Amino acid sequence: MAHTKTRLLVHLVFATKDRSAIITPAVKPKLEGYMVGILDNMRVHLHRLNSVADHTHLLIDLPATIAMAELVNKLKANSSRLMNEALRGSKFAWQRGYGGFSISQNHVDLVVEYIKAQEEHHRKVTLKEELERLLEKYDFVGDPEFSGG
Repeated sequence: MAHTKTRLLVHLVFATKDRSAIITPAVKPKLEGYMVGILDNMRVHLHRLNSVADHTHLLIDLPATIAMAELVNKLKANSSRLMNEALRGSKFAWQRGYGGFSISQNHVDLVVEYIKAQEEHHRKVTLKEELERLLEKYDFVGDPEFSGG
């Protein structure tokens, strides 16, 4: 085959260290803009990105040439540096690890809307509950470290 064609739609979720509510409305645009730049530089198509106080969701098309762990490492390491510069006096860090969930093309619009509605969603559901639901939905055995329980 002369050309490789893949479609790997991935819903990524990662939280701030200790679930610290450090992503404020003042720094959110800078953080998200920086992440968009990283994704553009890596030629990763972004469907939707949204950060709330203690975590970030992304829906991406993961190219066959990039490992998910490599992408997440670049996003987290580089955005941590930016956040520490922006938040002078505060120590920003992401949690160890992340959630990466494959989705069907048929569910892109649903996941985009879910990510877009995070602020509203978290008025009713905690991050811990959300992570536990994602683990259950994707048939993972409970991981207390991942969900914070």
